[in-house]
Formats: sequence, C-alpha cells, structure tokens
Amino acid sequence: MTSLHPAPKPSPSVSQDDRGTPPVSVDLSVQGTATSRVFANPDMLVRSWYVVAKSKPLRIDHPLSVEAIGRRLVLWRKTDGSVTALDARCPHLGADLGQGQIIDGALRCPFHHWRFDSAGRCVDTPDEDPLPDRCAKTYPAVDAHGLIWVYNGQDPAFELPVSPNSGERCEFRRWLPPSQSIGCHPHLVVGNGLDARHFGALHGMEVAATPRFEALDDHRLRLHLCGRPSSRWLRRFIGSHRQDITATFTTNGSNLAWAEVTQPLPLHVLFTGRPEPGNRCVTQTVFYLPKGYGLREIRAVVLMMSLLHSDRQILERLDFHRGFTDADEPFQRFVERVDAMEVES
Repeated sequence: MTSLHPAPKPSPSVSQDDRGTPPVSVDLSVQGTATSRVFANPDMLVRSWYVVAKSKPLRIDHPLSVEAIGRRLVLWRKTDGSVTALDARCPHLGADLGQGQIIDGALRCPFHHWRFDSAGRCVDTPDEDPLPDRCAKTYPAVDAHGLIWVYNGQDPAFELPVSPNSGERCEFRRWLPPSQSIGCHPHLVVGNGLDARHFGALHGMEVAATPRFEALDDHRLRLHLCGRPSSRWLRRFIGSHRQDITATFTTNGSNLAWAEVTQPLPLHVLFTGRPEPGNRCVTQTVFYLPKGYGLREIRAVVLMMSLLHSDRQILERLDFHRGFTDADEPFQRFVERVDAMEVES
C-alpha cells in the first residue's frame, strides 16, 4: 500500500531541454505538513530505482540473495540475460528462496521444493494437487551500467539514464569504483549537485556564468554550470586554462543523478544512493571516461575528484534544515519535488 502526495499545480513553463526533450511545466511548492515531508526522512522510502548488486556476480540460473531497501530479495539472470527479482521469503513458510535452485527456468524453494516462475507464480510442488494459489512478490529489475537495479513498486515512474555508449559509437570506458557508506541520507548526496553555490565556497571554482536551472519533466531537474578552478596548476592539468569547464547535473527521481562534462574534455558520471539503517546510505558512482589509457583519462578523473573533494566530510556532519534563501532555488526545488513523490507506507 502506498501514499501519494497531492498532485502539483501548473506553473510558468521553463526553457527547452538542450537535448530536444520538451520540459514540463510544474509547480514545486511544498505539500502537506512538516511531519509528512519526505526529503531526507529515514522513515519513508521513495518509489525509485535502487542499486542492489553489481552485474558480474549475477550468473545465469544461479539465484543470489541480497539485503537492500529494507527487505531481502532474490535475484537471478535468465538465459536471455534479463534479470528477475522476487521477495526472497517463500510465500509458503518463509524460507529464503536465495538458497534454492533454478530448475527448468523456475526457482525451487530449498525447504519444500515449491517452484516459482519469474512472475512469482507457484508452478510446481512435489505433492499438492491442485497447485497452491501462492505468489511471491515481484519487483521490476534491470541490468544497466554494470549494476542490478530494482524498483520498489509495480510500475516504474521513470526510466534509468541511458549509457553514452548506447549508440553505434563506443567512445567511453566504464569504470565502477568501490561503493561507499556515507553517514547521511541519499537525498542529500544527490541534491548536493544542485547546490551551485557550494562549488565556489567549498571547491574553489570560479563561476564564469550564472548557473541555469530547468525542470525537464516530473522526475528530472537540471543545472547548467560553467567555470574553472581557481587553482592555476589544476587549470593547466585538466585543460581549463584556455577554456571554461562546461557541465550539466541532472537529477532523476530522488536518489539518482547524471553529470555530463562537455569541455575541456567529455566525461559522464552516474551518482546513485541507497538508504541504509541508521540514516546512512550506500553510494555507487559510475564513471564513463574517454577511451584510451593515458593523460587524457587521468585528467578526466582528476577533474571529477576535484569537484567531489571535501563533500563527504561536510555531508556526514550535516544536520539538515530548510533554511533556504532565493539563491538556493535549484536545491530547494529538488527538496520540494522529492516531498511530492510517491512513497511506501
């Protein structure tokens, strides 16, 4: 059972997406009372895509049991490469289905050998006729960006960002650094990228133009940035001594974001966070680096690390409250957008 916050009211239209996608006009005003606010609330889980595992360990017809988003899940990869995700508790007596086996394309419970297909339906038992009318809960699941993602609802409200290598040309090399555990809510980790002013104050970036903000649709907010480091040696190393860094930061839902740097060299970074007990989150970053092993690739990593430097130590000590000013509009809009998202009850 879910709760859905009141629908937003229309507001003035925003500018055209620079990739040609018409943005949607929305009003992002806060709905409800303070007790119903969703943003950075450890007691509420937004309907979204969450990373639950890396792709490589998930083999064909080998179930994998994982603990994520407040539940135990069982995953397996079918012969066509697609991923199935079920509630790992057997609907019979609650055994962990992750301890079972895949038999003829269906998952067999280790306890009483009931078998469940990828839709969660019981399709076979050793000694029951007719078959028990039992069904394991299913979740939408996909393999993307070298990660296994699960949506905690029946119908995903939005799609995951597309890899820059999805076309005919493959110009980027994907790199998945180890995941990290951070002592703050994932909404704060993702929303941090829309806080344009902290890039100058915390990271020493000199802004060359006023950041431009736009709402693309019901689930995406985008900030356009242009500037360069104040450090002369860093400017030369990353190639921004002759031209400014130009980039966009786009949030997708509540806990995903996509950063794209276009100058002085192409670079894509996917950010994602998954809430954990104790108001912590597990973050996973995916880099898409220019192909080739050498200075160009090293420069790309240094560029992004220079932007991320010091964020973690600030976020882990942050006691967030809504003391916004007019200059905080992009981040405030993100907070208000999250407050209006569907959550699990």
